This record gives sequence, C-alpha cells and structure tokens, in this order.
Amino acid sequence: MIDLNKAVCRLPTMTNIIAGIVSDLMAGTSVVWVVPATAPVSDLAAELAHSLDEHGIEVTMGGGNGQDDDGNGGGIAGGGFSQVAIEHLESVAAGGAREALVARLEEQGRAATIRSSRTGVVSSAAVVCTEAAVGYHASQHEHISVHWHWGCLSTAEMSILAHALLQGKLTDPIHAAWAQSVIAELAGTDVELLAQVCARWQPSFEEDDLFNTLSEYASQRGWTDGWLQTYTNEMQEAFRPGRRIKPPCPPHNLAPLFEAGVLEWRPDSGISMHTAALAQSGDVTEIRRRIWAGQAKYLMPVIDRERTETYQYLSQNAPGLDDFARDLRSSPSRPGIWNNGWAASEWIELIMFIDEMCKGRFIAVRRRADFMRMRRNDLAHCSPLPWEHFRMVLSGEA
Repeated sequence: MIDLNKAVCRLPTMTNIIAGIVSDLMAGTSVVWVVPATAPVSDLAAELAHSLDEHGIEVTMGGGNGQDDDGNGGGIAGGGFSQVAIEHLESVAAGGAREALVARLEEQGRAATIRSSRTGVVSSAAVVCTEAAVGYHASQHEHISVHWHWGCLSTAEMSILAHALLQGKLTDPIHAAWAQSVIAELAGTDVELLAQVCARWQPSFEEDDLFNTLSEYASQRGWTDGWLQTYTNEMQEAFRPGRRIKPPCPPHNLAPLFEAGVLEWRPDSGISMHTAALAQSGDVTEIRRRIWAGQAKYLMPVIDRERTETYQYLSQNAPGLDDFARDLRSSPSRPGIWNNGWAASEWIELIMFIDEMCKGRFIAVRRRADFMRMRRNDLAHCSPLPWEHFRMVLSGEA
C-alpha cells in the first residue's frame, strides 16, 4: 500500500518548494514554513531533513511549543561542520512566546548569514508550524524567509497519486479513469480527501451520495457551515477565486481558513476553496463545475482522437468524404459555420456524410458519432456527464 503522504513529498511541485527552502537555509537565512492542518506536516519536515542530508548538512529535529528545556528555544551549536535545526511546532505558547520565537530566529539568521558568507559553513534554523500569525510576524524580519504551504499540487500530480492509490486493486479501468480525472479534480491539494473519496466512491453513486461524502469529510475536519460562513462572508475583496498568481501570504482576515486547509492554491486553477467546504456550505454549482473540469481535461482529447480515427475510417471505406466536407463548408447557405482549415471533419460533417452519401451503411458508426457529438457538446457547454455517459465514451458504446 502506497504511503500517500510520502509520495506527495516526492512530486515535482513539492521537491521544487523544498529546494527553495534548502537554498534559503544554505545561505544562512532562518526559515518559517507555515502549513495548513490538511498537510502532512511530519512528512514534509522529514523530507526537508532528507533533502538537507543529501547536501551533506547535518540535521537536528525538535518539536513542541518553540522552547527548549531552558525556555529559550532550540539553538544551533557552533562547530566547523554544517548543520540545520528543524523544529516542528504543533502550536506556539500564548503570551510572548511567538515574539520570542521570531526574535530568536532573526538573531540566528543574522549570525548564520554572516558565518555562511565568511566560511561557507551552514548553521541555520527552520520552524515548521501551523499558525499563520507566526508567519505574518516573521515576514517583517530581514533574516527570516517565510514560506506558505498552499498545497500547490496540480491536477496532473493528484491524478498520478490517484493512479498510485488504485494500483494492485481490482479496479475497472474506467473506474480508475474517473478517479484520475474527476476525483483528482475534486480533491484539490488534499491527499487525504483523495484517498477517502477513492475508497468510498462507487459507480452507483448519485450526486447526493458524493456530496454527503464530501460533507462528512468537512465535519471530520471541524468545518461547520456556521464557522465557514463567518470567514467566507469576508472574502469578496481579499479573495478572488481563480486568481492564478500565488499570493505572497493569505489575507489576514482569512488566516483561519488557510490554517484549517480550506483555502487552497493550485498552479492550474489559482485560489479556490476546499471542495468539502463547498459541500458543507451547499455550493453545488462550483462542485459540479469541478466535476466537469476533471471530465473535460480527460475526455476531450479522447473524443477528438476518436473523431480523427472515424474520419480516417470513413475516408478509406467511403471515398468522397473530403469533397463532401469541402462542398459543405463552402455552401453559401452556411457561411462561417465551418473552418476550411480543419484537417479532419467534425462529428456533424461525418454524420451528414453518412446520412446523405452512405444510406443504409455505417449504421453503428453513425450512432457512435452522434453519441460522441452530443457528449462533446455537453462538455463544451460546461455540463458534467453522468457516470454512465462517462463510461460509454471510454468503452466505445453508443
């Protein structure tokens, strides 16, 4: 059974993020890495340590509330070898502990930067925490680099994880395609949601069954409708769904949503809300749009490839298709409808050719072509397909 959390850390997006953090640490800068509750925090910290180790840097791991046994916080020992101290903090103690933690990191970063530039010896510190307030406070300091973990996984990477999840299971290939397209899109950047929906989803699911699964996940996270409304009502200006440029940090008034994992950002869709939070809030329209988006990315190339194959089949078995399509496109009764530059006929041209020039022949081809034409139109108009139509597109039925 694949360890999804470890697999996430080895995906290209995450390795690039960790490489950026390693670069800061090797320059002597202290690092604060703020991660949401939905992220595999321990695995991320372990992967950061592994990456540093590959660079020949000794790593010491700590945890707790940001203070050592003397109440001063974990320091870095002097010496002639490179080392980085990584602290994984579940929470920062109340009072002045947050300010003390950041002050310590700033002082360590200042000293480590000087030492690194003079001797090449690395002696940095990194803190992985779940509190946005630490990140906001640390970002005001010169020798601390703050990294915000938005998840950042693309749909393609989530699709890879879905494929890995289903390896070794007796899963129908079309069921697997649904997981790699629709469920991967719905999961956003949350691998735990991906695993839960993959495990529970069945072809017999109605829309309500899917929404109930998502709502149950939100409840497990403690995302009640009332709690969500408290913060989502403030999103109008600070939060623009679909904004592609990753914000330098989450808006202060939305920090609780970021900490909980409700606020996501992906390279291919920008800022968005967690799908389970949408289900809890009753936003059916956006969930359906995500189902459609997952289907369209997967099925449109399949539909287009089959159209080309159907065109080639008819061209070989019923001469005259190209002339028919050329006459059809140049017909004065249909100006501007078709593009004469298309290499292969569109579905409607293939259907009209069969109807007018091949009467009584290619009945099954025509039936399939009409079915694929309608499914392509559904997707082109942003209408998600039911499971049965999704299955039939991939199975070759009509």
